[in-house]
Amino acid sequence: MAVTRMRDLRSALLFAGVVWALQMAWQEAQATRWGVWLIQDLTVGTLVRAIHLLSPDLGVQGVGARVVAPGGGIQIRNGCDGTEVWFLLVAALVAFPFGWTRRWVGVLLGTVWVFGLNQLRLLALFYAFRHDPALFNQLHAVVAPIVLILAILAFVMALKQWEPARARVA
Repeated sequence: MAVTRMRDLRSALLFAGVVWALQMAWQEAQATRWGVWLIQDLTVGTLVRAIHLLSPDLGVQGVGARVVAPGGGIQIRNGCDGTEVWFLLVAALVAFPFGWTRRWVGVLLGTVWVFGLNQLRLLALFYAFRHDPALFNQLHAVVAPIVLILAILAFVMALKQWEPARARVA
């Protein structure tokens, strides 16, 4: 019993330490070319292309970290880019006793998962802001963060159940 508690404590401390380290690194990286690329080109650029597909007549544009359109747009601020959710995922994958193959698969697939979910969240926020500011506030402050955290939990639990194909001995 004591061994289990110590392992759980170690995992919790490792999780918190990884989240903290990634957050500190991101604070330093935001103003770099990589940080600007992540927010302006990848996050805003992808969001603008998605809005163009859904509503081509809106005239939406990406201007720096903002999605601008007649009638209202949104600004992608610190935390809106999905990095903090990704930090939670990576920390969970590091802290949970996965093998290295499963961890790397989890990071790769999880990165796509987090980015896709965050883009859906930003799409919902864009349209909510334009049509119902009260809904925007609820989505932004309560609903979307809970959904993203539950989606990360579901991803990690699914990864836990996945068994990679093993080489067969002939």
